[in-house]
Amino acid sequence: MQANADEAKTVKVGCGTKRAQELRKALIKTAPFGQPVTVHLAEGCTYTYPGNKKYFSVPSGRTIIGHGATLRGRTKDQAVLRPLTSTARITLQDLTLAGPARCVRVPVGSHFTFKNVKMHCSDAHMTVEKDATVDLLGDTELRGTGKAVSWRSEGGGLVISRGATVHMRDQAKITNWAVSTSMIDHPAGGGTESEAGKYATTTTYTPYRAAHSSHVGGTGAGVWNQGTLTVEDQAKITGNKIVRTTQQPKYPLDADPWDTYKGGGIYNTEGAKATVVPGSVTGNQPDQCAGPAPVTGCTN
Repeated sequence: MQANADEAKTVKVGCGTKRAQELRKALIKTAPFGQPVTVHLAEGCTYTYPGNKKYFSVPSGRTIIGHGATLRGRTKDQAVLRPLTSTARITLQDLTLAGPARCVRVPVGSHFTFKNVKMHCSDAHMTVEKDATVDLLGDTELRGTGKAVSWRSEGGGLVISRGATVHMRDQAKITNWAVSTSMIDHPAGGGTESEAGKYATTTTYTPYRAAHSSHVGGTGAGVWNQGTLTVEDQAKITGNKIVRTTQQPKYPLDADPWDTYKGGGIYNTEGAKATVVPGSVTGNQPDQCAGPAPVTGCTN
């Protein structure tokens, strides 16, 4: 049987002045979505998306082999790389992702494979949505900035949604992620501090304290797991840290039950499943694993 002409296409993208535009064209226009295309990048080159409110869109069926290249995002509002559709099948290899936001959002029902990929973004690294699957292979690394990061409402290095599955194999690593929980004051309804003074003596005004961090309540610095996580071979979750703030609210309230500060390595929510190689979750603060669901193989 004759192979389809659109199968197994290979495209090379150089490191010229229009490298980002050429990469976008190679990803989008080479073949219909869902058909396999392998895009090779130039060794050591950095590709920054040409626009402040854009991100690299990747159709299903694409494989990006970086040869040590970097994809860099510009906006804090979008992941560096996002597929165009749900249920996408995408492979990244020998590549670095960097930028001011999260590195990757894996949408519903998709299957992403990362091999020797460095995710060094300033915010959360990866979010895996419902029924999606992710394989972290080779020496893939999710590494934080080494400083506290606030204003997030999700987990630290990796967020696994309900029904999603993540496999860590080989030497894959989640490390050096710091989470801070900053206590800030808001009047009821989200008004300003001047409004707080205006309405503080009335019965309709109730000031409250909001906690912002890489996960609400300061849990899950390395992984916040609601689905299924497997850590095999020499993979590790290590060096993650929850940094507890010393900032005090102006309107002291009773202790907030969400302020748990647990799961330096993994926080396993109710109904989640996690199995790790004994000793692979280590060196995390304030503890290795926590949550209502136990992590098989993890010892605090």
